[in-house]
Amino acid sequence: PERPGAARRGSPSFFDPAGFTIDDEPLSRYNNVMYMPAFNPRLPDLLLGLVIGLSLALTYHWLAWAIR
Repeated sequence: PERPGAARRGSPSFFDPAGFTIDDEPLSRYNNVMYMPAFNPRLPDLLLGLVIGLSLALTYHWLAWAIR
């Protein structure tokens, strides 16, 4: 019995030309955190930019304080 919404194995789908859909395999390469609808893919980049920017600002601030 096939689950509703799951494509039959062997049929090409939009997600995987080999015929596996997201429902077919719990550990398929598309069923990871980057494809979860609640996950914003830009969040790690934003956090990384925030960390880099803050560290640069703190370094500049400390240098300006050190050579005052």
